Amino acid sequence: MENMQSGIFDRSTDVDGKKIKARLNNLAWALLLMLVGVGLLLQHVFDIGLKETLNTIEMGIGVIFVGTNVAARLQGLRMNTFWFAVGILLIADGIDGMLRLDIPVFALALTAIGAWIVLKSTKKGES
Repeated sequence: MENMQSGIFDRSTDVDGKKIKARLNNLAWALLLMLVGVGLLLQHVFDIGLKETLNTIEMGIGVIFVGTNVAARLQGLRMNTFWFAVGILLIADGIDGMLRLDIPVFALALTAIGAWIVLKSTKKGES
């Protein structure tokens, strides 16, 4: 669990920074659990479709990832760009699912990331 909790933010050598990151991580986990729980309860109580529920939960998780990284940045701490990007992708994919646009958001993102890595590794002087 410790490894998962430290995943949203980079480690800080500053004691105050560690405390802030720990609080933000705890808050993110609490919000995540509440989001999934409330989403599943609403699906059960109001007979909302599973796809709509999952799209909403997906967007909520994205908002949590983006929000905690922005909160860290506002506190003068480093953002974890990986989790920030994952949050943006989750929000985009959730919106795509709700609007039924059928854009393969994750497939496009994976392709773009792969192309970026290929281009970066083929630069002269890079190993």
